[in-house]
Amino acid sequence: MSVAVEAALLEGWLELFADAGFNLDSLEASPICALRALQLEGGLILGVESDQSWLISVEQGAPIWQWRLPPLNQLQSLQMELSQCLSYCKTRKMLPASIAVVACAALPSAPLETLQRSIPLQLDWFDPLAAGQLESSLNDLAGHSLGLLWGLAAAEM
Repeated sequence: MSVAVEAALLEGWLELFADAGFNLDSLEASPICALRALQLEGGLILGVESDQSWLISVEQGAPIWQWRLPPLNQLQSLQMELSQCLSYCKTRKMLPASIAVVACAALPSAPLETLQRSIPLQLDWFDPLAAGQLESSLNDLAGHSLGLLWGLAAAEM
């Protein structure tokens, strides 16, 4: 898969890694990390990030559809567009009982609770710490914020 990004963004990442003394081997899109972390055979994955959200439909372990959605801080727009996606999935008989959710940062709980109440499906947060896939001595670390990072690291294991 190829993705186009602004040259300045890519150069910024290369410079950041060079300053840290590392080589940047590759970049991966968030949805690819989520697919690897969750290893779903079928269902829906909701990715929640600070600048965007997205929904992926998975069948037989492969992504079938991907919808770009507004970020969590645009909650009303996110609710509306997510509802439209779920309506589409329902007409295609692709609506599971729950949605697997991955995040790359700790997120405020109030908008997440509002989002959960606004949709008919259960939101199942992927937490690699609770699943026993990662170990950490940090007690205050929100495990569900590590979902995308775990998907990125899983490629190296």
